Amino acid sequence: MRRTTLILSATFVTALLVAGYFLLRGSEDGVALASADRGGSGPEMSSERIRWEWERLRDPATGLIPNDIRSREIAFAASHPVRNRAYAKSAGVAAYSWSHRGPWNIGGRTRAVAIDVTGEDTILAGGVSGGMWRSSDRGATWKIVTDPDQMPSVTTIAQDRRPGKEHIWYFGSGELYGNSASGGGAFYFGNGIYKSTDNGRSWRSLQATAGSPTALNVRANIWRLATDPTESEEDHIYAAVYGRIMRSIDGGESWTFLLSPSISGSSSYFTDIEVTSQGVVFATLSSDGTKEGIYRSVDGENFTEITPPDMPDLYRRIVIGPSTSNPNVTYFLSETPGTGHLGRNFRGDSSWHSLWKYTYVSGDGTGDGGIWENRSENLPSFDWGGGNGDLYSQGSYDLHVRVKPDDEDVVFIGGTNLYRSTDGFTSTANTSWIGGFRAWERDSSVVEEYSYPEHHADQHDVIFSPTDPDIMYSASDGGVHRTFDALADSVSWSSLNSGYLTSQFYTVAIDHGSPGDETIVGGLQDNGTWRTSTSDPRVPWVRTGSSDGAYCAIADGGDHMYVSKQLGRIYRVDLDGGEVVSSARIDPEGATGYRFINPFILDPADSKVMYLPIGNRFYRNLDVAAIPTGSNLPTSIGWEEIDGGFVDRENAEITAIAASSSSHRVYYGTNDSYIYRMDNATGQNPTAIDVSSRAVFPNGAFVSSIAVDPEDPDHVVFCVSNYGVNSIFRSTDAGETWNSISGNLEERVGGGGNGPSVRTVAILPRGGRTVYLAGTSTGLYSTVLLDGNNTTWVKESPELIGNVVVDMIAARAADGFVAVGTHGNGVYSATIGLLGVEETVRNNAATLTLSAPTPNPVRARTRIDYVVPAGADGRGALTLYNTSGRVVYRRDLGTVTEGRRSLEIDLGGITGGLPAATYFYRVTVGEKNGVGRLDVVGDR
Repeated sequence: MRRTTLILSATFVTALLVAGYFLLRGSEDGVALASADRGGSGPEMSSERIRWEWERLRDPATGLIPNDIRSREIAFAASHPVRNRAYAKSAGVAAYSWSHRGPWNIGGRTRAVAIDVTGEDTILAGGVSGGMWRSSDRGATWKIVTDPDQMPSVTTIAQDRRPGKEHIWYFGSGELYGNSASGGGAFYFGNGIYKSTDNGRSWRSLQATAGSPTALNVRANIWRLATDPTESEEDHIYAAVYGRIMRSIDGGESWTFLLSPSISGSSSYFTDIEVTSQGVVFATLSSDGTKEGIYRSVDGENFTEITPPDMPDLYRRIVIGPSTSNPNVTYFLSETPGTGHLGRNFRGDSSWHSLWKYTYVSGDGTGDGGIWENRSENLPSFDWGGGNGDLYSQGSYDLHVRVKPDDEDVVFIGGTNLYRSTDGFTSTANTSWIGGFRAWERDSSVVEEYSYPEHHADQHDVIFSPTDPDIMYSASDGGVHRTFDALADSVSWSSLNSGYLTSQFYTVAIDHGSPGDETIVGGLQDNGTWRTSTSDPRVPWVRTGSSDGAYCAIADGGDHMYVSKQLGRIYRVDLDGGEVVSSARIDPEGATGYRFINPFILDPADSKVMYLPIGNRFYRNLDVAAIPTGSNLPTSIGWEEIDGGFVDRENAEITAIAASSSSHRVYYGTNDSYIYRMDNATGQNPTAIDVSSRAVFPNGAFVSSIAVDPEDPDHVVFCVSNYGVNSIFRSTDAGETWNSISGNLEERVGGGGNGPSVRTVAILPRGGRTVYLAGTSTGLYSTVLLDGNNTTWVKESPELIGNVVVDMIAARAADGFVAVGTHGNGVYSATIGLLGVEETVRNNAATLTLSAPTPNPVRARTRIDYVVPAGADGRGALTLYNTSGRVVYRRDLGTVTEGRRSLEIDLGGITGGLPAATYFYRVTVGEKNGVGRLDVVGDR
């Protein structure tokens, strides 16, 4: 659920426009995206999320997100080479493949769902950043039906319901409000409307609506689509877009604007469209446009304004709910700030709404030809004690009204929650809460949430079975759910998200101290924090945290897991055999200034140590595992604010942090492209030094990710996530010097053009080579050869991962395990094999026969059995290599004779010890040798 919102003042809206929007005038298609006209009735956003998203994506030189960047960066991504077998062979890269890890049981934000009118086995649903999905078994299983290079944003869907035409479908793209893959003022614009002529199995873009490369094309961002079931000659489809209503009479090949402002007029931010079963068209436009109000048309071309006489001056989104059983009845629900029914959320934020029932009588529906009944005073208010059950739509983010097909008085409305009235809201006595969530305060500082059983908050739509009106489906931020009895006293929901892989991850983490372990934990938009410990993607993930899931971490060995929520609330979860046994809230008492998604890390050299930047300050705790369990309040135990980590530039804040696994060295970066290094971060009074290069780094860019080579603390890579700048930088001397390695991820040397936003980077030593990974707004890339601005980054898994936004990479050097969190299609993983080490270690002589080490992985001692062939006596030796092929230990075995032999390895006897990692060993006897792998884990 999008968090606490505030009604924007005209001043704040204007600031947003200046900071985040291209203001375009003089073009029918190119218009301003929002308006501060008429009291600032543009979109209402979470200010913390606006700031976080806008900072990390804007072009620092202009303060703007490059216009229509989404379609342009996808087109640019098509020019990149892809990793395939031929490329792998030429680069000396071992073959590896990516697999989808799920979560199989969690759906992401869904605004569009529809049931095939010819057979309800077929359901289509679309994630706002996860593509279009199709089920042929009533939601038991799903298959993605959009291609990886197509627009993944689905906002609305409509079927041609005429006999013989039902195989034709349309979906609209471009989530104009709430897009968490981009953010307020930083939209990934849509690419218009897509069409299917094979009952939703494949889709093509309707070029007449595709996004323009030079301006915001209003045709490309779709609020709602509707088809006309009564038109016998032409293929009519309507679209509610930014500021306009448009129609096509040839199945989407060409379009005409029907309701739109004059060239000098302002555009309505919110619009909606519905076509009744009788072919009557209703359209709405919000009050911030010069063409505003509620309209009706019987021919789909000539519209009459029928706005109710008591409509307030200020209204935002107006959603439409036609009645099927009585085509003369239609409901309209609107957010009407300052007027109508006052509701509040659990934090006390106000939310005003109005509800009207319209009954057509005669003529053009105006005056006495239409009856308006204002039923706003009966909108939902439930007293749940401490929290609130009022209708709340988060500034029109989640809002709909639907009428049960067989009863005009059974009306469903949705905001954060889902409600049902059985008397058309003529009273409050017959209204029930049937979905969503509620919240209350358990103590003065902890907000607890309670979801309606098997349901989710933030309602975007409900639809009904075409054969049984009691069966209802809901689309929400938690995906798709179904009830078989929409009229039950207590509605029972079931999730249809099994394999509907549309979840939106902000972060992902793995256990770096346990080679072979495939546990993954991640923080999701509006879905909390979830984890899995199996490689089988169909095994349900387990919920471990609530709200918006943020940064997370797993302590070495997996006994402790750390999860956080938006704005910095951090919890330690204690596990035993994978089961939660206790927990504690551990964020520092009195700390303020957290970012919306606030970073923290565990020290890879000692996972009891946590480093936590908050704003421009640096905190550490040398033993977060020691904080007592059971507390739900921030704590002072163990926390220190490190004065030497303070960033003293005005408005500068720490945005990314990483540490070396071979020392307690920490690197961190800021929202204005500075990099700091703190040596001995666990020592007394550590001080960070500025290792930035103003000559190399772009000015004012957002450092989104830092990676330290697990085998070399002087080797560090970081990226900035802004558009329009060089994105990736590397140092091999602990930050003394830097160079750009952005290479072909930029369209132009030095940045600029249509290059993607680079969100995350990773360094993964894999034997004789190192794999560098970059997660971007157009998918995942890798390289094994750095060559400054000539570096060639190769697209990973274009057929599976595709162009989905990759927000975080977690990689483990010990065994090459990599987890990738995406914002729209869940998590992917792969194990990247060793590159070139066997060639470094082996020779062409005949090999010895070796058994696997016992035990392996090893903590202290292990044994290797081997056989020396007859006549092969000779001098023996044991050599250990790290994954870079460097010798880390060698032992003379003296003369070894033929026969079966055993070799003991005592890690404690190796001078300096061996850090937990993957190693290779070679046993040689004379000219014979054998090679194997040894995984060293844990404390010894």
